[in-house]
Amino acid sequence: MMGRDSASYLTDANSAFVDEDYDRALELYSQAVLADSSNAESYVKRSATYHKLGLHQQAFDDAQ
Repeated sequence: MMGRDSASYLTDANSAFVDEDYDRALELYSQAVLADSSNAESYVKRSATYHKLGLHQQAFDDAQ
């Protein structure tokens, strides 16, 4: 059985973000980063999620 790909994690993370389930979105965006560390979208969206959670240093770090 193959693991999930970055796009699959992003889809689920985006749904969680829209539902304002930021903890779940953060977990899924982080999995997307692990699945494909070259996908900038994962970092940008994880940064936005960190911001929503008030974790501003982490948001800044991901945005760089």
